[in-house]
Amino acid sequence: MKLTGRQIMKISALADKLDLKIDTKADIEDMGSDIIWQVAKKAHTAEEEVSEVLAILLECKPEEALDFDLMSKWEAFTDSDKGQKMLGFFHSAAELKAQD
Repeated sequence: MKLTGRQIMKISALADKLDLKIDTKADIEDMGSDIIWQVAKKAHTAEEEVSEVLAILLECKPEEALDFDLMSKWEAFTDSDKGQKMLGFFHSAAELKAQD
């Protein structure tokens, strides 16, 4: 999966619209579950942005993204090499932020 500047802008727009708050002192599991909960509470307010970000992660068209079985896709993604690398990146980023 490649990540372009345009895709980063879509992810940024989603994070901004959802007004996500990240507790950098939390461990990675708590941080992840908190972010998922925040997204779940506000996703309906950013349907277009959510579908665009899901399309990036699922490598599909935005209009298809909302119809995927997300749990199956998430499990397959996190079990993949790409998923492990991405989770490792976020884990490292959280550790660095907590040191600030």
